[in-house]
Amino acid sequence: MSADAAPAASELEAARARIAGTLKELTVTEGDQVKAGQRIVVLFYFHQSTQFTPDFLVQTPHHRNESLGVFSICSPVRPNPIGMSIVEVLGVEGCTIHIKGLDMLDGTPVLDIKPVTEKETTNR
Repeated sequence: MSADAAPAASELEAARARIAGTLKELTVTEGDQVKAGQRIVVLFYFHQSTQFTPDFLVQTPHHRNESLGVFSICSPVRPNPIGMSIVEVLGVEGCTIHIKGLDMLDGTPVLDIKPVTEKETTNR
């Protein structure tokens, strides 16, 4: 995917559906207490992103009319190609977490899942 290209709607729908096979050795167990209605942070690797070079320090997002520094935008072309989404859990079935609000492509490697804590939501 190029820095300017937005993913197709079908790719986004597939990505919003579930977090499952990309977890590899990570598993969701009862002890993890991931529940419907909860918000979680999903950290992932931009595995299909264009390789970062100094030319990408300033970029113009497709939805903006101005150029901004890479740390001021959500571009997948980054010095460390790590993405983050805060999503809502719709439900958990076995090792599959059904979510909404994810903005990554289907098959993107998930690095970690973390809970959104009350402290993080009240200090905005």
